[in-house]
Amino acid sequence: MNKEKNELFHDLLQNGVSQLKELEDSESLIFNHGELPEETDKSFKKGYNYAIRILSKRDYSVFKMQQKLKERSFDKNTADEIIEKLLEQNYLREEEYTRMRIKHLIYKGYANQFIIRKLEQEMLSADEAQIDHLRTENNVSTQDTLIRLIEKKLRGKNIPEDFTSKMKLKAKISNFLISKGYSFEEINSKMSEYIR
Repeated sequence: MNKEKNELFHDLLQNGVSQLKELEDSESLIFNHGELPEETDKSFKKGYNYAIRILSKRDYSVFKMQQKLKERSFDKNTADEIIEKLLEQNYLREEEYTRMRIKHLIYKGYANQFIIRKLEQEMLSADEAQIDHLRTENNVSTQDTLIRLIEKKLRGKNIPEDFTSKMKLKAKISNFLISKGYSFEEINSKMSEYIR
């Protein structure tokens, strides 16, 4: 039985190697750009393979992919050509990447305005309505998130009785919530339910 398994494994491995070789040969045909100098062609293949490898692990926006290619010292023309090919093949999907990025930031507890600014840094855009729609879709309201964050910061702490200590605690939690993008009004209205 073990011998049969070994033979079957060997056959599968051989078959896989030959299929991989066929794939490599066909890829060289796909990316044979007659009008490009050979060096550019090699650079394109290398960059394209790198892009596919990192996209197999997670999604990237066009902007992030440009940064990744730049970090690897690919020139702008080659990077643009790689990105064009990735878009053409639907491997870079800005809309889906934006949705996933928003959901990630929502679950991290960030406010809508912070999410919008964070997306702008990545050359992506979304408005309050889109973010609120995703909040509703995922049952994560701004108020619930704010309450969760306040309770997390208060966990295991006793609210001090003296005014100065109470205000220090309130300021510390408020600063944390401001860093998440919440406004003073939102913070004060919720904090008053916990610290008076």
